[in-house]
Amino acid sequence: MLAILSKKEFRELGLWLQSPWANTNKKLVDLYQILQKQHPNFTDESLESEGLSRQLYPDKPFDDKQLRNLKAAFCKQAARFLAHQQLERDELLHGQLLAKVFLEKHETEWHEKVVEELVATLEAKQEKGAEEHLQLALLLDKLYQRPNIAQHMQGQAALLSADRYLDSFYATLKWRHVIEINERRLIMPEEALSVNEDIVYLEAMTARLNLPVLNVYQKRLRLASPPTQEGFSQFKEVVFSEFEALPDSDRRLVFYYLINMAIQLWLKGHVQIMGELLDLYQWGLKEGVFLHHGRLPERTFSNIVTTANSLGQFDFTLNFIHEYKSKLSPDLQEDGGAWSMAHTFYRQNRFDECISLLSRYRFTGHVFALHSKALLMQAYFEMFKKDTSYYLFLMDFVDAFRKYAIRNQFLSPDRRAAMLNFIRYTAGLAKQMIAKKLSLSWLEAYEARLNEEQKIQGKQWVLEKLVELKNGLPK
Repeated sequence: MLAILSKKEFRELGLWLQSPWANTNKKLVDLYQILQKQHPNFTDESLESEGLSRQLYPDKPFDDKQLRNLKAAFCKQAARFLAHQQLERDELLHGQLLAKVFLEKHETEWHEKVVEELVATLEAKQEKGAEEHLQLALLLDKLYQRPNIAQHMQGQAALLSADRYLDSFYATLKWRHVIEINERRLIMPEEALSVNEDIVYLEAMTARLNLPVLNVYQKRLRLASPPTQEGFSQFKEVVFSEFEALPDSDRRLVFYYLINMAIQLWLKGHVQIMGELLDLYQWGLKEGVFLHHGRLPERTFSNIVTTANSLGQFDFTLNFIHEYKSKLSPDLQEDGGAWSMAHTFYRQNRFDECISLLSRYRFTGHVFALHSKALLMQAYFEMFKKDTSYYLFLMDFVDAFRKYAIRNQFLSPDRRAAMLNFIRYTAGLAKQMIAKKLSLSWLEAYEARLNEEQKIQGKQWVLEKLVELKNGLPK
């Protein structure tokens, strides 16, 4: 927990511990002063249990239970400090707690004043998300359910407004879930999830509430299946025309749906969509759409690198790595940097440099480790195409990669099957090549079998290799 604190937060934690109203255990201050010298890594040998105990209790024998209790108390104080920091930043939460205190102390006028101020603040927001709609519904319900006043004596304005905000919250969240279920069905058709009854009800609510975010989600559903170039263009127009009217949380979701449509089209062979996809990524980076609390998801990072390199935009890729590698989770930054440089080498046909980098580097996280295995197999295959002496290197790696995929505990059954099929088709192609049995009929039959595969990683890459080999056959 302590490692996630910034330098400023760690200094403020020290002030928190020294404050009598927050902490009365002086040993926690002593422990803080020891830990302060090591923040944020805490790897020094002096922090081992016995060494730490000698610094805290120099005149006492080592007591493991006593030290564990002190550490637990320290972590509890750190958690209280973080919660207090959040409370100081969150005016809505601060007001809600204050209103609750006034109500419990029977100060109903003060309670109502705070609630009315919170309602006014939320209603003044231009774009309200699901969370704001829910909070407004709850706050207006509090105003309607005033203590000591019969509900039928209340005005109906608060009740009707609360009902509308509650519908807006439900419709926004429900549309998100419906769209997500539909997205999953496009990728995993075996998932038997039905949303037909929900859609009928939601479309009626959407027409009544007339919120831009609901209209965008409705349009996404209508254009979702099957993905077409025309449908993508229509949804793109809707997203950009309504983007400024969407709440921040929905902006990110909707933009990802647009990107996913482009990716689905690319996987179906619409290679011309890659240019538009890169344009979307560049726009999203400029607008900060992809950053969540300052972090860039590793999947988005790798997709941007893959897209740019596939288009030969290597200067963009190198600038992107330099600027955004630090936006990855700290434990993934070095992995992301190594994989993205190796991918760039691969796309520049510098296969030996790609192999050298990936063979030397030891990935610590499973995300980029898996990406690197697939990329390394592709690089070995390219070297084998140029020099058949690489066949043994390729097949040795294929065997190691297969075992890695089978044993990898982070892979879902579907992802494992897709990866194993990728390995199988790549190895099968290499075996046919080394046996010098390539023919147009064999390649076409292999391509037909490949196209029937529902679960396969790197399908587009294997198809590209088949086209290259077809073009290389004697006329």
